[in-house]
Amino acid sequence: MPKRNKRVLLVDDDAMVRIGLKTLVDWSGHGYQLIGEAENGAQALKIARQEQPEIVITDMKMPGMDGVALIRALQEIQPPLYVVALSGYDDFPLVREAMKQGAKDYLLKLELTPETLLQSLAGAPDTPTNDIPQPDQTMLRSRVLRDLVFHFYLNEDDLEKRIRETGICWTGETVYCLLLKAGELFRFEEATEEECHTLLFSIRNIAEEIVGACLDTVSTEGKTGELYILGALRPELTGQDADALVEQTAHRLHDMLQQYVDVSCTIGIGQGENTAGGMAEACNRAADAMRSRFYRLNDPVIWWQADLCPQTEPETFSTAEARRLLAEGISSLSAETVDEAIDLVQKAAARQHWTQRNAYAVAFALAVTVQDCLEAYGFDIPSQMPRSHGDLLRWMDLHHMGDVRDWLERLRQDLLEYIQKERADGKQAVVRRAQDILTQRFGGEITLPELAEQLDLTPGYLSALMKKYTGKTFSEYLTYLRIEQAKKLLRETNDKIYAVAVAVGYEDAFYFSRIFKRETGMTPGDWRKRAEQRGDAL
Repeated sequence: MPKRNKRVLLVDDDAMVRIGLKTLVDWSGHGYQLIGEAENGAQALKIARQEQPEIVITDMKMPGMDGVALIRALQEIQPPLYVVALSGYDDFPLVREAMKQGAKDYLLKLELTPETLLQSLAGAPDTPTNDIPQPDQTMLRSRVLRDLVFHFYLNEDDLEKRIRETGICWTGETVYCLLLKAGELFRFEEATEEECHTLLFSIRNIAEEIVGACLDTVSTEGKTGELYILGALRPELTGQDADALVEQTAHRLHDMLQQYVDVSCTIGIGQGENTAGGMAEACNRAADAMRSRFYRLNDPVIWWQADLCPQTEPETFSTAEARRLLAEGISSLSAETVDEAIDLVQKAAARQHWTQRNAYAVAFALAVTVQDCLEAYGFDIPSQMPRSHGDLLRWMDLHHMGDVRDWLERLRQDLLEYIQKERADGKQAVVRRAQDILTQRFGGEITLPELAEQLDLTPGYLSALMKKYTGKTFSEYLTYLRIEQAKKLLRETNDKIYAVAVAVGYEDAFYFSRIFKRETGMTPGDWRKRAEQRGDAL
């Protein structure tokens, strides 16, 4: 007797995320039944008690009852539910708590594919596994590395167990982590799903092939444009200078990516002992090395150095809130928010005793935050931060708190000058010009770099400005215009679907239909039928 489909409840406060999940796979074809959706934890809990789903897929950040509170409350329902947490890259503390409260798995929204979703659901008890792809060893090892990178493990014993279970076992005493960070991040953020997949696939294949000649490796994607590669020297190379081989390999990888896929990148390298803790340390050090790229602008390969990558913030002060305020102030062009961030650090420094190392770590953390923001806009950092950036070249000259307070004031001056200039340049008017151009040309071929050049901006900065003033990136806004025009044509004409697709800028009718369904929750044909039923169509 065939088993009935597993019943699934979707929970997310973003309607588009729920639509995306509902249309991502053929649920019934894979043995599942969507029994409901909720936009917050309280609503989800009520549905779960009434409908008794076997599986709940829930976002972590929601108004009212968030994902962690929901998972805790779901533990009272018997039999136990199989809960999958949805997260962004910045939600890992919440996801760790969710796992402690009873979640069985987690999925990253930005990496959600039919395969990863089905593989996660396959872990639910008694789930029929026919036609459901099972994770292979390579995928499991990649996932362990991703969890290691984002510190998503309970303790070192837990990490050690998972490493053994997935067969990550290398000879030698040292492991290396290479963190590749691509430049021009707008290429990833503005690319279509297919374009982004192709680019990431190419980068990963090239990286694994080149680094694989030197190290036995496992790799995983980090944040946008990042790839972590962890490994140990191949046995046949034992006796050679491992550091020199890794250095040569990193430079070759940098050159090959530039040559074959036109991707500029920086590579940070960290190393540690061949233990679970050592692997974590190697990844942390590679990330720290990457943070020092702002004052080593001409070096594509950066080794971790203790004196250049401080991590010892004062126990009495965390930079988290100051960094959040700085990022918010830069993105919103708010001088008041920047002042609030700098004042927060200045007051703490005045009333607390920080060692030189503590002060160095605080200044370093703030500088990296500022320059991460500016880098995302495609700005030349030294020219934007003329007073404070120069100090990065002589960090160790910050001998005492007076030096740090002076540097903070120079940082304040740089940021306030930047904000004043950006406000004076009338960026809202620039965005309106961009919208006008897109409205006129959305039916043809137009790219972000082309539009940015026309407006005398960098592509990354134009994308950020559009997100700020329209709520949509370039690609999201272009898609919005095309879908709205498609709706008009579907409603007012009898044109075939493929003709509508071409008219709004999509040469591939199948791709157009998939985008239309993702944006509206309906196929073009179903949308037209509904319009006819309501009397909207001609």
